[in-house]
Amino acid sequence: MKAGRLSVAGLGLAAAVSASPAMAQSINYASNGNFIGYWGPSSSGNQFYGEAFVAPNSNIADFSLTVSTESPGDSFNFVAQIYAFSGSSSNETLVGPALYTSAVQTIASTDFTTFTFDPNVALTQGDTYIALVTNDPNGTSLGGSGYGIMESGSGGPGQFYYGYATGSFYKYGADAAFVADFNAGANPVPEPAAVALLGAGLVGLAGLRTRRRT
Repeated sequence: MKAGRLSVAGLGLAAAVSASPAMAQSINYASNGNFIGYWGPSSSGNQFYGEAFVAPNSNIADFSLTVSTESPGDSFNFVAQIYAFSGSSSNETLVGPALYTSAVQTIASTDFTTFTFDPNVALTQGDTYIALVTNDPNGTSLGGSGYGIMESGSGGPGQFYYGYATGSFYKYGADAAFVADFNAGANPVPEPAAVALLGAGLVGLAGLRTRRRT
């Protein structure tokens, strides 16, 4: 009987533990000093540069892209965004509204600068998304002059895309320097059933301890 009670208590504890979040995962396409260009106010409509990725988990906590201006004295504003992404292998489109849009950032240096963003937005594991930068969200220029360039990265699957105001994107034979961290969501709330099982497990263990004393 003691063994039976102990196994029930253990089941309650195990069920509660199983409600913990999935292990965090990351993508890291290391920078290599080369660049992908050109985008920004002077780029004749080529306003979107970004890295497509398949979500390895159900939440993107943060991501980074590394950019600079092409020439000294250039300066312009941009935002980073995340969209769902779909289409053929060479021509893809943005799907639906932006899942995330950052505050406005400014590029004003020819030195590569890494910008990190913290969207903390839900994704569907296994679906394709794109993390991009643009000077022209929703067809409205954020102002400035010159060209921007993005640092290339190594180790990725070759899923860098550039696009136009129409939302049509074209595959480029390189990767961006891109880092992203994923998890199953911040501070998940345990399921009520798991809480109840945890309580039952603790009560069971307390009962065994009391009976052993008597």
